[in-house]
Amino acid sequence: TFWVGLMLIMIFSVWLGVLPSTGRGATVEVLGLHLSFLTWDGLKHLLMPATNLALFKLSLLVRLTRAGTREAMVQDYVRFARAKGVPENRVVSVHVLKNILIPIVTVVGLEFGSLIAFSIITETVFAWPGMGKLLIDSINVLDRPVIVAYLMIIVFLFIFINLLVDILYTALDPRGWQDQIGYVPQTIYLTDDTLRRNVAFGVPEDQINDAAVARAIARATTDVDHPVDRDQIGRAHV
Repeated sequence: TFWVGLMLIMIFSVWLGVLPSTGRGATVEVLGLHLSFLTWDGLKHLLMPATNLALFKLSLLVRLTRAGTREAMVQDYVRFARAKGVPENRVVSVHVLKNILIPIVTVVGLEFGSLIAFSIITETVFAWPGMGKLLIDSINVLDRPVIVAYLMIIVFLFIFINLLVDILYTALDPRGWQDQIGYVPQTIYLTDDTLRRNVAFGVPEDQINDAAVARAIARATTDVDHPVDRDQIGRAHV
């Protein structure tokens, strides 16, 4: 981060002269707070520090998302969605993305906390008046109350981010809290037409008949997660 920050300053400030190298730029007072990202000059001062902080984190998330997507694209539920005629963009954005979000949310939570806590080098390189630079200045003058307050704020942020990640877990994967409250899976009865359309997927349209449906049910009865069976009066259910 230190080296990348120096390279950004040398290229965009020294050689090209298009971006300022230090400071936070002009500010606007909103509810007693001086904010720089609401002005054009403040955005120009913010661009290089934000890029320096996000570059490594973004590469980590891209690699994690790519690995999870490649693993999920060969799963049975993706092939089933394609067999039903679901558009490819919906397969990726809904079916695949929802199943790979849990590790991504975990890494985002951890990296966001470390981004706030360990942005000291970036703020020092770009002379950005943030919490990291405040900590360095407080260490230089032995201002212990500010150092303790900084550590307490960082600990609180880590605890709050971990709590938020746990809450997101329940929204992304409700199976955990359903097991804890004694959730009972609902029996869904399938009509013959539904069996023909959904259970016997992968069979050509002109070959879907009673025998094909029976073979599909026989294969599905071996599925531990979604078994298909018939009750005493012959109704198929999952």
